[in-house]
Amino acid sequence: MWAQGVLPEWMYPKDIGVMVSVKNWPHGQWLEVMECGGEITDEVITTMLEFKAPIKYTKDGEIFIIGSPEFEEYYKYYVTTHSNLLSPISD
Repeated sequence: MWAQGVLPEWMYPKDIGVMVSVKNWPHGQWLEVMECGGEITDEVITTMLEFKAPIKYTKDGEIFIIGSPEFEEYYKYYVTTHSNLLSPISD
């Protein structure tokens, strides 16, 4: 097991080209899945669903949220509070 002891070995990012981050929210943990050279496949999402945790993933530039309405509200708040953490890069 890797990625905070949660994900199976076959999901190692260099092997599948997908990165999974385990993040905390007030009701437990949620998974953020990103393509990094690979593709988020149905197999990846099916495996994520087994953890019964909310999931946010971006595929082909579109954001998908799988979770309760409470998580959807939390994620909206999360985006507004975390989107400006990095200062802009000047030319």
